[in-house]
Amino acid sequence: MKAVSIAVIGNGRWARALSVRLKHNQRQWKGRLRRAMMYQPPPDLPRLATFAEPSEMAIRIPTPPVKRAGGGGDETLQMTADALMFAAGEVYADSIDIAELRDADLIVLAVPASKVKPLLRSISGVLRPEQAMVHAIGSFAPIDGAGRQTMLPVSELIRRETVLTHIGAVAGPALAEDLEEDLPVAMVCGSMSPEVAPMLHQALHGPHVRIYSTTDLVGVEVARALVGVYAFAVGVADAMELGPAVRALLIARGTAEMSRLAVTLGGQERTMLGPAGLGELVVATERRGAPDFQLGKLIGKGASLGDAARQIDRACDALNMIREGQTHAQRMRISLPIVSALYRWVGGRHDLRASINDLIEKDLFG
Repeated sequence: MKAVSIAVIGNGRWARALSVRLKHNQRQWKGRLRRAMMYQPPPDLPRLATFAEPSEMAIRIPTPPVKRAGGGGDETLQMTADALMFAAGEVYADSIDIAELRDADLIVLAVPASKVKPLLRSISGVLRPEQAMVHAIGSFAPIDGAGRQTMLPVSELIRRETVLTHIGAVAGPALAEDLEEDLPVAMVCGSMSPEVAPMLHQALHGPHVRIYSTTDLVGVEVARALVGVYAFAVGVADAMELGPAVRALLIARGTAEMSRLAVTLGGQERTMLGPAGLGELVVATERRGAPDFQLGKLIGKGASLGDAARQIDRACDALNMIREGQTHAQRMRISLPIVSALYRWVGGRHDLRASINDLIEKDLFG
């Protein structure tokens, strides 16, 4: 078995947590992982604005709110003492400059969707055709910005903008917080290239990290992109205190909607029913939940979009994928009631709570 080198690209919490896990594995299994690297794109990297990004959402604060011990209240934004100790006690992967990306056998892309195209263009000159790239981005990526609102699956954008052909997507129940706390997580790597998943498995698979593989790249990518939409809906319903039955129905019906859309795009229904789809959605709406779940809870409690985004201070892709999902549903003539209900709010035609109540009365319990 040849040792592999892996580079993570990103500045966010999931990218940092993954880099720590890779560095830990490098120390533990030197024969499997030759080098663990992390490339942090420059802060001034351009971003393509999308329709759901008012200017106030771009404002960032240095530190998100953290729940204090014994303080009670909502645990949505809690970072546990275990996570803090894990982050403080571990060493991140080797920080590299852009030229050193050439040394990686596998590159893991973990940046906001709005920065995917500018980033790929900035690194394309150093990439080699034999390298592999997987992404863990919870959205399709904009290619023209807010004016034309055109989005593509990230794998397709990688093919267009780089020389790479060994491409994959990663989804599954693996929150950054769980990686930080060394809790069991699972990921599904979808790729048509037989070289990709084994490299990720070699670098990450261990006692608390399970890596599964599938050739259903489309299904994994659609699952990763749409989970945030349904996590957002569950967050709103939780804030409205609609109870466990509504939560269960949103998860069940959401999984069915993901399956419907994935199949029309060329994916497999079973991918949506496994760890990549249903598995990630369950974890995204439990405990602290994914960022889009947090966003839904805050907005459901009355926070403005800008205030909620500033409090979370992490990439939230649900609103853009609501628009994209609705576009696909109309073009392919498929029924996505949850997406349609949320779209009525995003489009300014309905109050969010009214949209959720209407969804419950006419679709979930209709």
